[in-house]
Amino acid sequence: MKRNSDRVMLCVLAAMVVLALSALTFNRNVIRDAVDSEKQSAQSQADWEQMLGEEAVPDEEEEPYFDNDGQREISCWGDSMIEGDGADIAFIETPDGVKDISYYTAPYTLQEMTGIRTYNFGVGGAASDEISIRAGGLVLYTDRDVYINNKKATRVALVDGSGNRINMSDYYGYGGEDNDMPDAFYINGYLCTIKPIWNSDEVKLKLYKEPGTKGRQYAFIPRDSEVTPKAAADHSQDIMILEMGSNGGWQSDYDILIMQYLSIIQKHNCSKYIIVGDTDDPGTSLGDINQDVVNDDGSYIGTGETMWETALHDAFGDHFINMRVYMLENGLEDCGFTMTEQDWEDYERGIISSQLRSDWTHFNSYGYYAKGKGLYLKGVELGYWE
Repeated sequence: MKRNSDRVMLCVLAAMVVLALSALTFNRNVIRDAVDSEKQSAQSQADWEQMLGEEAVPDEEEEPYFDNDGQREISCWGDSMIEGDGADIAFIETPDGVKDISYYTAPYTLQEMTGIRTYNFGVGGAASDEISIRAGGLVLYTDRDVYINNKKATRVALVDGSGNRINMSDYYGYGGEDNDMPDAFYINGYLCTIKPIWNSDEVKLKLYKEPGTKGRQYAFIPRDSEVTPKAAADHSQDIMILEMGSNGGWQSDYDILIMQYLSIIQKHNCSKYIIVGDTDDPGTSLGDINQDVVNDDGSYIGTGETMWETALHDAFGDHFINMRVYMLENGLEDCGFTMTEQDWEDYERGIISSQLRSDWTHFNSYGYYAKGKGLYLKGVELGYWE
C-alpha cells in the first residue's frame, strides 16, 4: 500500500511540475506576443527585458508641424529637372554688364529673382510617386507593431495604402539641401530616423537621438502608423513648385499623376503653388507613352499643347505653367541668344533649342536660368511675389 501511495504522490508531483512549466511557457508566450514575435530577431532578449522594465515612451512626443497660416518660403519638389542636372559654366549679357550664371538651377534663379529663400528638393531619377511621398502627399505606413529605441535600429517595412512595400533610396525628402537632421521622420508623433537597408525592402528605424540625451528611450509604434518626412512637415507653409512625371511612377495615366499632385496640395492645404509642365520634346518623355512626336492628324505640336499639358492645364488652370512653350517662346531671348536656322525648324516642331540643353532631356545653366525666370513671372502673375 505504501508503495502505491508513493507512486500516487510521485504522479501528483509530476503533474504539478508539468502544469507549472506549462504556465511558465504560456506566460512567456504572452509576453512574446505582446512585443510581436517578428521583432524578437531584431533585438536581443536582453534589450527586450530591459525595455519592458523601463518606461516605454520618450520624454516628449513631437507632432508633425503643419502650419498653413501663411507661406514664408518656397519649396521646389521634383526630379533632376528641379535638382539641376546638367548645370554648367555660363555667362549672360545684362544692362549692368556680364552676369555669371554658372551652375544656376531653376530654384536658385527663382530665389535670386524673388529674394525669398528657395529650397531645392529635387532628386535625380525620382518617379512621381516617390516625389509625392517625399513631399508628404502619398502616405506611407509601418507594416507591423514594433518597439523602437534611440540607440539600436529595428527593422520594419514601409507600405502604401494598399499594403505594397515601398523601396526607395532616399525617403526623407531633403535631397541635396543641407540638413542637420538627416533621415528624419515623424511616426505616430515621434521623431525617428529611417535608413534604407541595402538589397532589402525593409528599413532601419529608431528614435531620433537628441544631442545630450543620456540613456535609452523607447517607444511603441503600432502597425499602420503614418510616416511623415520631416522635410514635408518643416515646409508645410511654403509656396510649392511641383514638377514630376518625367521618370514615370504614374503608369502614363494622367488621372493618376493629377491625383499625386493633389495629394501634396491637399495634405498641406496649400493655396499657393505652381504646377510645372514637362520640358521633354513631344514624344520623347520616358514617362508618357501616349504622346507622339506629331498630332493625330500628322501636324507638329509646335506651341500647341500636348495631351499631357492639356490634362494638367485642365486640372490646375492658372496654377499650371506650360514650361515647354515658355522655353520655346522666351528661353533664348532670356539668355541673350539669337535663333539659328535649326532653332526655327525645331520651334515649328515644338522642340526646345539645343542651346538651352546639356543633353536630350536636361537643361544647361542657360536653360535653368530661363526656366527659373519663367517660374518667377508665373508667380508674379499669381500674386505670390512682386
